Amino acid sequence: MLKITFKSVGQGDSILIEWEKGGVIHYGIIDCNLINGEVPLIKELKAKSVTNIDFVVLTHMHFDHYSGMGFLFEYLIENNISVGCFYHTFAWNYVHVLNNSVISARVKEGTIKFKRKLDEADAKGILKDIEGGISHQLQPIHLYSNVFLKFLSPNGKDYVEFSRAKIQDKTVDANRLAAISLISNSQEGVLLASDAATRSFQRITGKVSDLLCMVQVPHHGSPNNLLREFWVPLNKKPECPAVFSIGDVKKDKLPKREVVEFFHNQGYFNTSTDYVYGIKEFYPLQAEEVRNEGYSEEAKKNIRLLKVIALSVNTSIVDSSASSRFFGDKTFEFDL
Repeated sequence: MLKITFKSVGQGDSILIEWEKGGVIHYGIIDCNLINGEVPLIKELKAKSVTNIDFVVLTHMHFDHYSGMGFLFEYLIENNISVGCFYHTFAWNYVHVLNNSVISARVKEGTIKFKRKLDEADAKGILKDIEGGISHQLQPIHLYSNVFLKFLSPNGKDYVEFSRAKIQDKTVDANRLAAISLISNSQEGVLLASDAATRSFQRITGKVSDLLCMVQVPHHGSPNNLLREFWVPLNKKPECPAVFSIGDVKKDKLPKREVVEFFHNQGYFNTSTDYVYGIKEFYPLQAEEVRNEGYSEEAKKNIRLLKVIALSVNTSIVDSSASSRFFGDKTFEFDL
């Protein structure tokens, strides 16, 4: 049994992974976001009375992916909850990024808290191991039976190029280091894309052969991170969920409609943590909206798609009705 929950945290990521091994439930975390002064992932850990975590992954150094990390480590320290390994991508650039980037006071404060609590968790033995510099050459993380989590990206050259560009004071997007991971039994798998850049997908195009049970849409549905050549040939189950981790962020307005439409046309079952921007444009929920807001004929037709869909025998979404399809946490269970 494998369970993956995308917490509803605005345009950011907090993913809780659960699996059973030897009659015991194990937990892993990928990214951790802060929203409205709270960390939804911590509430989830409390509700489940989690006392041990196998791993925590920070996919890349963008604030919407680590704004809750400082609070998470603080909670782990206070409750003496150990973490088997902390995986991250910031090791070679952290000090330079913090001291030489133009960032807001909120981001700087959150980043300092994150680093301070990370150091404290390490000093107190909460973190049993730290693996800096996630890469495709890392030993896969064994979950249970023949199911592993393996990193497909970044690679060593990405770190070197990123470091050189920072030293030269050029603008470099941390998405170039964003981790792509695959949870797989070598036949079926789940693809988690975080905010990975197109060049990362170029490198692994044609190398993912698993029958996909679920995918995470990269960078909250930004067209800048969509490499069609990677996604079109992939094998996937009928109505394979494509998850958009999104929120109402006016400066970005993600996801873009073209990305929502692309995954829809590829046969994915689009679902999201919020009903905004491209999702709202492509899937109007109410007939009244269609009549009164001048939606296109194509958008009107999409209303008929908002029905409960059986994803597959081995994959289930907790509630795939129209309203919950585009609002709130998304939990999936897989029999890998």
